[in-house]
Amino acid sequence: MSELEKVTKEKLEYMEKYIENGGKVIDLRNDPTFLDYFKREQELIAERNEKLR
Repeated sequence: MSELEKVTKEKLEYMEKYIENGGKVIDLRNDPTFLDYFKREQELIAERNEKLR
C-alpha cells in the first residue's frame, strides 16, 4: 500500500468515526484531524503528478 493509499484510508476511517459520533468532533488533541489528512493527501497527489510529468 502506498503512502497516498494509507493516508486516504486513514482519512476515511476518521470520517467514519466522526459520523458514528453523531457529527461531534472527537477531542483528541494529539491525533491528526480530517484537515491534516486532507492536506497530506493533496501533497502526495501533487508529488505523484510531478513524477508523472
